[in-house]
Amino acid sequence: MKGNTRRRFSLCAIALSILVLVPLLASGCGKRPMPKMEDLTTGQLAVINEPAVVLIYSTWSGTLVSTSTRESVAYLSHNDETFQSLNIPTFSYGSQGTGFVINPDGYVVTNAHVVHQTEEQIESAIYRGFVNWGIRTFPQYFAQAGLDPWPATQQDADDLWAAVHEGFDVANIKQEVNVTVGKSVGGVQLMEQSSLAEVRKVSPREWKYTGGKWTVVSGKDVAILKMQTTNHPSMILGDSDEMMVGDPVMAIGYPGAVVTHDYLSADSKFEASVTSGIISALKQADDGSPILQTDAAITHGNSGGPAINEDGEVIGITTFGTSGWDPVLGDYAEIGGFNFLVPSSVVIEMLQEMNVENEQGLTDEHYLNAMLLFYDERYAEAVDEFEIVLNLFPGHPYAQSYLTTCQQKLLED
Repeated sequence: MKGNTRRRFSLCAIALSILVLVPLLASGCGKRPMPKMEDLTTGQLAVINEPAVVLIYSTWSGTLVSTSTRESVAYLSHNDETFQSLNIPTFSYGSQGTGFVINPDGYVVTNAHVVHQTEEQIESAIYRGFVNWGIRTFPQYFAQAGLDPWPATQQDADDLWAAVHEGFDVANIKQEVNVTVGKSVGGVQLMEQSSLAEVRKVSPREWKYTGGKWTVVSGKDVAILKMQTTNHPSMILGDSDEMMVGDPVMAIGYPGAVVTHDYLSADSKFEASVTSGIISALKQADDGSPILQTDAAITHGNSGGPAINEDGEVIGITTFGTSGWDPVLGDYAEIGGFNFLVPSSVVIEMLQEMNVENEQGLTDEHYLNAMLLFYDERYAEAVDEFEIVLNLFPGHPYAQSYLTTCQQKLLED
């Protein structure tokens, strides 16, 4: 009996072992569960969001026409006798900033000052372009006429500035906004792969000089652009009202100090930069609008870029820094660590006014899956996801690079 009893227990133990092994074997035969987004670091979330961060070039151009003849011709004269006529070229200038896409159909958020200037600012720049052209061009013609080269001194330049303002009007003002990912894709130059964008809504800062200082009287310094695209990577806006002093943030953008750096290669200098910090203070502008202060490093070129929270959501737009008088340089210089963000709540309000949805699409879904698998070193599965991303959005700035890395890892195994 005892033997039979032991046998029964033994059989029960074997049966129990089989029951335990069945689910283990079943789970081993299937796919491993997908890693979770919650397991990612803020830095990894920033990397995943980089494809939605874009480089923005705004250019303005114009011509000068005579107030009397409406010709675009400069007549060089001496003692009221003309000895040379020159066709005046078109003058242009531009600015560079950052933006981020907020839905797959190509709506882009940036700072207003990246894509908007007043008529006075544009005209002043065109006049300045004429003066610089005159300084470079006119002296040789004066010399050829047997005269002292002109303009040759600062006073000459000031006289030319006064003359062009008096005798010429700015005409044919045009603006062009180009949006591009900062990384060259497939060897195509940045501007060749860029998309023209239309400024759909802009709320520029307006300043007033009162009490011996300039103060903001209105405007949010936010602009909404639209480019023609589909399935573009995009970012989700978070709730800036939930941000507290001390909360970590990361800023993503294209700082001018990096974009113009001589030591860096042409390709790498145009890749987005990520800097980290915290919310240092909750402030207000002169007009009462909220401002988030951060010590995350930003500089010119970062304007319009996203600042994200721990969940990878945009909680602010990197907008302006702080400068102070440097007695050594004899000029104003940037003071690091005291930078400011326009809260995401301002952007959300503008999008609601336009009936524009903030959402992500299939490209984002598959790219997130691909990156989660990549970080989990599941390279074969990641390859499939990266290929889907490239089919959805062939101009994706990073998918091909990660796909190649995955394929190399598989060959090593």
